[in-house]
Amino acid sequence: MIFDCVGGKMVQQLIDATPNESKLFIYGRLSSDSCEIQPGNLIFTGSQIQGFWLTSRLKTQSLWQTIFNVRKAHSLIGKELGTTIYKTFQPEQITEAIETYQNNMSKGKVLIRF
Repeated sequence: MIFDCVGGKMVQQLIDATPNESKLFIYGRLSSDSCEIQPGNLIFTGSQIQGFWLTSRLKTQSLWQTIFNVRKAHSLIGKELGTTIYKTFQPEQITEAIETYQNNMSKGKVLIRF
């Protein structure tokens, strides 16, 4: 299983890198490029691509399931879940922040601190 929040050309690269019968969940669209994939990657390998939107998923769960999942996710923060902050900017530095983000996307999050 692969979870992708980028989309665009990354989808083909991810499918190319996975073993047969993999499942790719796309849950975001950070790339403005269209997703293009070679049909053979799905036809001959049994791999699948599926969209995932958390809001829709939460509507299908009971209140108890949602509480359980929130507690589980909360227990993983700082252990298995985390993020790297590359650089923080003030609001008046927004132009520099955007440029930094575009040139350093894989180095971590770029934050605007209000």
